[in-house]
Amino acid sequence: MATLDQEFRKRAGETIENYLRILSGTFPNRQNLADTWRYEHEDDFMYGLVVGQLDGLIVGYFRGIYDRAPTDEESQEIKGIVQAYVQQIKALVDQLKAKRGTLAS
Repeated sequence: MATLDQEFRKRAGETIENYLRILSGTFPNRQNLADTWRYEHEDDFMYGLVVGQLDGLIVGYFRGIYDRAPTDEESQEIKGIVQAYVQQIKALVDQLKAKRGTLAS
């Protein structure tokens, strides 16, 4: 059962779309990320990084609107909203990879 209202879902989607547009133009220094986190699979790391940022962004948006933390059910719905953008996130990771080449494989 959906607990998040349609207006929140709409605004969260718009926020995600805007953030993905911003990320497509700029992104943290990938060499610093590789040196700090020492990951083996750059695509997986970058995907997880973007998903984590989006999840945190929408949870922060929720807290700003409702002045409380989301319930477990609401948190799952937020994850679902972010997961609805899986294709756009994958395309962004591919775009970033193509722009700068791979650092690790």
